[in-house]
Amino acid sequence: MQKLIKNLLEGDQVSSDVTIGETLILKKGTMITVTIQEKLKKWGILEVSVDPKDPPAINEKNTIHAHLLDRSFYESLFQETLSEVYEEKRYGIALHKRKVIDWLEELFVTIMMESAVSAKLLNLKEKDPYSFNHSFDVFMLGALFSNYLKLDSVIEFATACLFHDIGKLEVPEHVLLKEQKLTFKEFEIIQEHTINGEKMLYENAAPLLTQNMARSHHERLDGSGYPDGLLEGDLSRETMLLSIIDVYSALSLDRVYRSAKPSVEALEILLDSNDLYNYHLVCSFMDMLKIYPLNTRVLTSNNNIAHIIYISDNQPLTPIIKLEDSEEVTQIPNDFSISISRFMGWEEDYVLEKKRSNWDLYLSSLLNADKQLAEHKLNKIIDNMRIENIFTEVFAESMREIGEMYEAGEISVAEEHVATYMTKELMKTFSKEDKDLGKRHGKVLLTTIGDEEHSLPLELFSETLKLNEWETYNFHPSIPLNELIYFVKTNKISVIGFSVIMKENIPLLESSIQFIRKALPSVKILVGGPHISEISQDNIDGFAKDAATGVDVLNAIHGDRSPVP
Repeated sequence: MQKLIKNLLEGDQVSSDVTIGETLILKKGTMITVTIQEKLKKWGILEVSVDPKDPPAINEKNTIHAHLLDRSFYESLFQETLSEVYEEKRYGIALHKRKVIDWLEELFVTIMMESAVSAKLLNLKEKDPYSFNHSFDVFMLGALFSNYLKLDSVIEFATACLFHDIGKLEVPEHVLLKEQKLTFKEFEIIQEHTINGEKMLYENAAPLLTQNMARSHHERLDGSGYPDGLLEGDLSRETMLLSIIDVYSALSLDRVYRSAKPSVEALEILLDSNDLYNYHLVCSFMDMLKIYPLNTRVLTSNNNIAHIIYISDNQPLTPIIKLEDSEEVTQIPNDFSISISRFMGWEEDYVLEKKRSNWDLYLSSLLNADKQLAEHKLNKIIDNMRIENIFTEVFAESMREIGEMYEAGEISVAEEHVATYMTKELMKTFSKEDKDLGKRHGKVLLTTIGDEEHSLPLELFSETLKLNEWETYNFHPSIPLNELIYFVKTNKISVIGFSVIMKENIPLLESSIQFIRKALPSVKILVGGPHISEISQDNIDGFAKDAATGVDVLNAIHGDRSPVP
């Protein structure tokens, strides 16, 4: 029977294929979910034919093992998940043919019915639907890409793609499902999914390639990846393929803590990171999708070299191009009578200019108290940063540059104060409340000295310490030394940190520390600021030029790890 999209119920089953033009959107037998219903509305489909018979619910834990050999269950699961991850603007032309979708469905069903770890993948779907959808998406893209490259081991590679994140079953839910950015400590916990995944697959006698890919898919060409820090010469071709697909999928799918990036932006990031990802394989991946970033040089199907000068995020297959010889401007037509054959190169300076533009606009928005623009540009800048880096590399660095502008007479004192206020407001989004702290390293008192005017460096360091599970107390303006010493003794403070921005306060700092050392011989003293090289080292346990260094030094002098050289 026909049902209006708005009247569909979760559990309704599509009784005939749903298409837009020649593109299959939903296959017969797909079970309706809230996500699928919303996508049907977005695609402009008014009604579909449904079968009133309800299939077994796939998200009930007590049904998982019963479905392990149920082919129809996996067919329905394939169609349901495909409808949640598939968009032409992400897959390009790769799924334009029905026979390709049928091949992928058969491959997925076969792997799930034959693998000993299928139940674990379904358990991952229960625990974190995003991780399951991402794994499915990586399987789809991996099968398509390996087939495009004519690998000998397409089935084996697709299997490895499907189970590459199985180790996330061992990640605590408060970290895996966290809706904000991760701290360094939380990221370290996430990283363990690679080793846990390999171990889990080994214990279930999974193919060796699947085990290896679970462990190595976060390795990078320059050795900056994990868990083993392998270099390009140590990485298999399959590992380099999977790392590209994994990142593309993660960037272009919605996450719990951010919206999906457009496919062209995701490809731009991969293309610009040739120290991390194999450049030639990234180019081949784009050629498979027929999606290319702005300012790329391409060869058209009628043998013209052109530059992409405009591209719509929602219709990346039909960009506007400028022919290199004639300078004629035209658009790739919807019928693809002229299309792009392959990638020829791109203007690398474009990304650097865009990054600088985002930074300049962020600084300008701080000075002009434009909070909406500041938040927008901040989100562009901090993508993939850990929370601690946001404080040290964005907030601290922006205020350092603004301070230099003020010293050079380029901005007024009012503008400097406005930028400081704006930064403090933006910091609140990422600040950690004391009640959110878990096990704490100890207590730190942070203060200035004399008539120090700059309190923001103190606040930046305080927030960075909170994120690293230190309990902090901020004193600005500073208080008399006798009162400070009494507070330290009463509250069992283990470290005193001084922030000194004004050079003229160094003599007062040195005499104050000498007095404190006599009264509190067991308390550690840390000093930070731009003039630390000019401060006497007597009675001081550690120096920090910035907040990031300060955390390492503090942990070292407190005995949490060896001193940083």
